Amino acid sequence: MSITHEDVSAPYEANLFVQRRARLERIGDMKPFTGWVEVIADDHVRVRLGASQEGLVPGDKLQVEVAGKRHMASFVAEVKLVAGCTVELGLSEPVELLPRKEAPRVNMFGERCRITLADAEIIAMSVDISEYGLGLLLTIDLEPKTKVSFEVNTQLGSVRGLGKVLYSRADPFNPNRFRAGLEVSGFSRVDQERWNLLQDYEPSPW
Repeated sequence: MSITHEDVSAPYEANLFVQRRARLERIGDMKPFTGWVEVIADDHVRVRLGASQEGLVPGDKLQVEVAGKRHMASFVAEVKLVAGCTVELGLSEPVELLPRKEAPRVNMFGERCRITLADAEIIAMSVDISEYGLGLLLTIDLEPKTKVSFEVNTQLGSVRGLGKVLYSRADPFNPNRFRAGLEVSGFSRVDQERWNLLQDYEPSPW
């Protein structure tokens, strides 16, 4: 993949966008989609979409942005193949590196989490993380603005911290589950170091 930035090593930067959340917008009707970058090669990108893949067909042109640690990767791509929730995109122009507009969200699906409220303990599953956020999948609807403590298993060991519920809504794939997002803080020095390292860690795909 050709990246237009004189101070960046292309292979290194490309790898930093794998398993990061992508924002896609169909050119023409501006319909938005989101997903996770699975593969980046010289002329194609593979993205795993969530519930938003409905309606994409081969030939659709998309404007794509993916937040990495240092830059926002921006490119136009054409849908070549749609197979379930996987979309293969063809690239005909170089990827442009722009200033970051948001912290990258890193795929970290399936790790066991323990969420503690004032009077209850809830077992949840991680979805993704960012510098100041933790996405969760759970069976209980949380009240926004609720303060919690949490412990999440990671590839670097257990991480404990404090958080505040930013949102909680029904999971689009299962009406008996909920997706919640925490604003995270209150780490010890060791836990903060692990959390920082996870922003660069290469996560395992589903």
